[in-house]
Amino acid sequence: MGQRELLLYLVMLLNRFHIPYLLTGGFAVSFYGKPRSTNDIDFIIEVVEKQRSNFERLIDTLDPEFIYQKNSILKLGNQVTEFNFMYLKTAIKVDFWVRSINEFQEKYQRRHIMHIENQIVDLVSAEDLILTKLRWCNEIFSDRHFIDCVGMWQIQGRKLDKNFLETEAIKLGLKQLLHEVTTFPTG
Repeated sequence: MGQRELLLYLVMLLNRFHIPYLLTGGFAVSFYGKPRSTNDIDFIIEVVEKQRSNFERLIDTLDPEFIYQKNSILKLGNQVTEFNFMYLKTAIKVDFWVRSINEFQEKYQRRHIMHIENQIVDLVSAEDLILTKLRWCNEIFSDRHFIDCVGMWQIQGRKLDKNFLETEAIKLGLKQLLHEVTTFPTG
């Protein structure tokens, strides 16, 4: 399985086992902004007690070519904030970023629903992706994350909820970084 097939396979399993998720990372950046290569697949998930058994069943049905740290996954909901799978045949890494119920639900309500080959895929909103990348830039500046934000800002333009972005940027202490993104020269 290449990246696209792997993405669709995992989305199919997440949907089958009723595990809410948001596709994020390089795939989402490429959808909203300027396409770029990515070596992994990133999902945001929420794992509450009622979904834990669903997630364990999902793991039990995984293609045997996946490797993962079972003890990290068994601790889901107990301070685990990130874990990953590796698909051995292609060395594609799949990251799962676990978020609190409130944070996840807020992002999930703003999601973008897309279709890839008749498969429904829940995608993080462009606004949430920009804010996440700006938070990372605020911690340790990254040209890649900053340029991702610029590309999404320039391509999405009027589609973005700018009031939401500005309000959240102020709350998160990202006002200056957002200003730099919005005033970055085009071309």
